[in-house]
Amino acid sequence: MVMHIRSRSPYVLWWMSLAVAVGAIGCGSPVVSDGDHRGVEADSRISESRLRTLRRALKSDNGWVVRRAVEELGAFVNSDPVACRTLLEHLPDARSPCLFALGKAKGDAAKQVIDAYRECGPEQRKDLQLILGRMGPEVLQAAATLRNELANPQTKPEEQLRLLVVLARMGHATKEDMAAIAKAIPSGDERARDVMAMIGAVDRGDWLDEKITGALIKSLQSSDEENRFGASWALGALGTRADAAVRNALAETFDAEMKEPSRDTPIYLQCGLSLAKVDRSRRTKTLRALMKTHEEFPGDVSQSVLHWTLASLEDEALRREVISLLDDADPDVAIGATRMVEAMGRRGRTAQAKLLHLVEFADNEDLQEAAAEAMALVGDQSSIKELRRLRRKPELADLLGSVIDDSIQTIQLGTDKQSGS
Repeated sequence: MVMHIRSRSPYVLWWMSLAVAVGAIGCGSPVVSDGDHRGVEADSRISESRLRTLRRALKSDNGWVVRRAVEELGAFVNSDPVACRTLLEHLPDARSPCLFALGKAKGDAAKQVIDAYRECGPEQRKDLQLILGRMGPEVLQAAATLRNELANPQTKPEEQLRLLVVLARMGHATKEDMAAIAKAIPSGDERARDVMAMIGAVDRGDWLDEKITGALIKSLQSSDEENRFGASWALGALGTRADAAVRNALAETFDAEMKEPSRDTPIYLQCGLSLAKVDRSRRTKTLRALMKTHEEFPGDVSQSVLHWTLASLEDEALRREVISLLDDADPDVAIGATRMVEAMGRRGRTAQAKLLHLVEFADNEDLQEAAAEAMALVGDQSSIKELRRLRRKPELADLLGSVIDDSIQTIQLGTDKQSGS
């Protein structure tokens, strides 16, 4: 029996809430040429008609459609002020894709985010702090505002720690600030869990020093599930900068979690993904082990782990490694790979040809269905013609017809009611 995190502390509830629609991971845009938005010219703007379409999509009951619209807007976050403003307006409705998109804001868009933070209410403060942390040095001009909040006696201790993480990411932390972060982690209380979540969610660990890293390694050995989860998430932020101590600690924890019959799925999943991020030598083995357990992926926290780690993944080599495992001879590995590619959304767009091949030719029906589902989140307009061709094949119509129809509908932001034609 697989057991999930049993307690529901504020830390876990916040983490779960990052994925508004479980499984509704962001996906490719029909407008932009690639997942890193390099296809958008510096002076590009969203047309009025397209903006109206995107705004309608943001009100959709289909979480996949909402995420597609957010990611398309995100492609214009630095070239069209309306895009940034629209994302800020819809932050409460589609949190994680908006967080990813706004975390890349620069220049005038960064100023919009800073202004929004200065004017926001308490319900959005935490999300905007996270966005500022992901932006890092780009929003150094906000440091004075954060320092003023730190000095306010009404600022709660856990919020002070989040502010310190943001300042550290900006390059504005003092030695005392860094020491305060390191000191909070071993406590194992809600403050510790909150600061570890903030480090992991910011996912830019170039500022972590030896004391903070050492405290996180010790937390991996905690008997508390949430502390192990938080430490594994935070250590993944180091990426390939991680030293041998971090790599070995994550490997030991991952191996122990995988051997536990009643393992906590989100912990081993987060630990394994973090290990894949920091250790190239263990990457393939770790990913294959995770993918073979794909039946354990469903669940709010597990889906959030996949989404948060893979939809914002900057490591191109790791993305290629995940996509390459779509060709694995073990169908369980290949199914797990489709779930991870699906979680990448826009960043998995180079896998479209492989996914379409699996839909048509895989000799495992579960793998065919998983690949067809993933196309809804990874495919772009160029894939619709091929999906329609597959939909017309008699041997696929009964098995996958409705799944393919749903994928086409999602790619088109729900605007084409005759997608199966």
